[in-house]
Amino acid sequence: MHRLPQALLRRLLLALLIGAVAASCGARTGLDVEPTDAGPTRDAGLDAGLDAGLDAGSDAGPICMPGVVRLDPGTVDVVFVIDRSGSMSDAFDGMTPRPGESRWEILELALGGALETFDESIGVGAKFFPTQTMRATESPCDVNPGLEVPIGPGHAPGIITQFSRYDPFGGTPVGPAAREALDALLARADENSAQFMVVATDGAPNCSEEAVREIVDVIGEAHDTHGIDTYVLGIASTGPEVSLLERLAITGGRPRPSTEERRFYDARDARLLDTLLGEITRDLAQCVFAVPVPPDADAEVAVLVGRETIPRDTSREDGWDWTNPSRTQLSLFGGACEQAIAEGNVRANILCR
Repeated sequence: MHRLPQALLRRLLLALLIGAVAASCGARTGLDVEPTDAGPTRDAGLDAGLDAGLDAGSDAGPICMPGVVRLDPGTVDVVFVIDRSGSMSDAFDGMTPRPGESRWEILELALGGALETFDESIGVGAKFFPTQTMRATESPCDVNPGLEVPIGPGHAPGIITQFSRYDPFGGTPVGPAAREALDALLARADENSAQFMVVATDGAPNCSEEAVREIVDVIGEAHDTHGIDTYVLGIASTGPEVSLLERLAITGGRPRPSTEERRFYDARDARLLDTLLGEITRDLAQCVFAVPVPPDADAEVAVLVGRETIPRDTSREDGWDWTNPSRTQLSLFGGACEQAIAEGNVRANILCR
C-alpha cells in the first residue's frame, strides 16, 4: 500500500474541510446553522485559516464557524444545599408553628412544587446540613461526606423524601455542606454542561470561628475558579445574616436585580418561598442554552429571541451572558428570560473576526 505524500494529504484534508464549511454556511444542518452573507474577503481568510491550522497541527486553536445557530436548552446539573438546623422547625415569625406551618414543612412543599415540572429536564441532587443518621451520636454541626441525594434527572422525589426522614436539629454548618456540594459537581464536570448550587438557609453559619469565611470562600471558588454559580435563598432572614446573604448572592454570580430591595432571594413568608423557588427552577430549566458551535474569544456574538436582538449584560439583570468560561452555554436574564419562555426561537449569530 502506498502512503500519500504529506503535502497531498494536507491538500485533501483542506478540500474536505472547505466543503464542510461551505455546506454548513449554505444550508441547514443538524446544528441548524443558517446561511450568512459571505464575501470574497471572508472566504479568503477562511481558506488561509484552514491552511494555517493544518500546518500548525494539534497546536492550532479552534476554527471559528460563522453563522446563525439555533440554541436549545442546555444540560444543567444543580445541587440544593438545604438547611436542616433546629430553627427550621420554627414558624416564619420565629414562634412555635401550627401543624404544617414550620419553615421545614413549607420548604418541603415549595421545593416539591418547584421541581415537579422540571424534574426530568435538569439533573438535581441535594446536600442537607447538619447530617443526621440513625445513630444517636451526631454532633449538632456534623457534615458527612457526599450528597444525601446524588445528581441526576428524576431525583426530585428522593430529595423530598429526605424531609420526612429526620426533623430539624443542630447548628448551621453551611460552609462544609456547600463544599461537599461543590465537590460532587466537580466530579461530574463537563464543559458541555452548566452547573449550579442553590443554598437555602434560615440563618448565619455558626459552627466555628471560621464559619463565615468558609461559606464565602466556597461560593467564591465555585464562581471564580470553576464557573459554577450559586443562587442564595434566605428563609425568614433577619438581623445580621441579611448582610452575609447579600454578599453571598453577589459573590455567587446569580443575585437578584439591583432594583430589588435585597439581592438574595428573600423568602420572608410561605408565599414568597413558593414563588422564589419557582423562579429559580424555571431559570435553570428554561433560560440556560447550549451553544453547539462554541465561538472563540475573538468572535462577535449576537443573541436573538424571535426577531429581537438581546444585548449582552454582564451585570446579569436583563440580557444574556456566558454561563461558563468555555462559552458552551449562555444564560438569559430578566425580561430576556421571560421573552424566551414566551416566544422560543433563541439563536446566536456568530461573526468571526
